[in-house]
Amino acid sequence: AVMVDEGFLRHFVLHPGSPKRIIWDILSTLMVGYDILFIPFELAGFDAPSLSVWFKRADWFTAVFWTCDISASFLTGFHHEGIVEMRPSNIARNYVRTWFLFDVLVVVLDWVFLWLGANAVLRLGKSSNRLTRVVRTMRLLRSVKLHRLLTQLVEAVKSETLKTMFNICSLAFAILLFNHYFACGWYMVGNSEHNSHSWTTRYLEDTTMLYQYTTSLHWSLTQFTPAAMEVHAQTLLERLYSIVTLFFAMITFSTFTGSITAH
Repeated sequence: AVMVDEGFLRHFVLHPGSPKRIIWDILSTLMVGYDILFIPFELAGFDAPSLSVWFKRADWFTAVFWTCDISASFLTGFHHEGIVEMRPSNIARNYVRTWFLFDVLVVVLDWVFLWLGANAVLRLGKSSNRLTRVVRTMRLLRSVKLHRLLTQLVEAVKSETLKTMFNICSLAFAILLFNHYFACGWYMVGNSEHNSHSWTTRYLEDTTMLYQYTTSLHWSLTQFTPAAMEVHAQTLLERLYSIVTLFFAMITFSTFTGSITAH
């Protein structure tokens, strides 16, 4: 059943399963994917001057997109107890009770980050870089919406085979994402000590950004598998980070194996 209002706004309300809304959800998933992939990459300190212009344009695009998404959420129906609620007043109340404050908070952080990037160097001096990193890290809060977006996309798929394949691909992507995070962290730890004994100084001297990232990712993947490589910890902090990564890798790999067997 579908509950529809007779007011003027009914012409603008989208059904949650409509093609337009599915396309919007796909774009939302891509925007969240940008944040969860590239924010850790930048925070890790990978030197990528050739990508800086692209990053700035992408940041402006995502800020505008998520600002528009707040308005779109007020005009998108939702499922409730087997009924598709399409009445704007009920949609607004439901959105305000659930995701509205969260969305506004993260969108404000988006615009604050852009403002910091444009003006804070003049206003705050050296401390601006640290503040910008803090604000940019908080933007990762939006990753909590990824599960809801993926669930909505899966619900639009009718084939059980495709759903199973989608679930397996999601698990594989999650493993790769964890490796991406640990790779960025591994590079950040190596750069944070500023001495001649760190792994970055020993193995990455005078190398390109692409080589630095792929080496970090290679190291991370070896922690999740029985494989090995020549890069290893050189300092106490790096050794502790390696131990934490290995412990997390054991838990994650066991969970992944169990999930694949279940499917």
